[in-house]
Amino acid sequence: VPCSVCYTANRPAVLMIPGKYTCPTGWNTEYYGYLMTAHYNHDSQTLYSCMDAGLEVIAGTGLNDAGLFFFHVEIASHPSLCPPYDCSGEELTCVVCSK
Repeated sequence: VPCSVCYTANRPAVLMIPGKYTCPTGWNTEYYGYLMTAHYNHDSQTLYSCMDAGLEVIAGTGLNDAGLFFFHVEIASHPSLCPPYDCSGEELTCVVCSK
């Protein structure tokens, strides 16, 4: 997976907001996508990452060397706790914003 690091010379504050796909008023959208992490059964410590919805592939990097796999973070809650939202296994979005 290609890596993205945000550097903005004129906007030093960068943040990732899970569960959203738009930035707050006054913030700039760098990209939006899906919140991902390692599988909960995997023996590795990972952070949550916001994967760009417009993910690009680097040619020649399709090798599977059994490294870390990314999985979508899904909502898992009892349906009675969610109204008016649908929480039936939906994938969580995320947005990376700068200011």
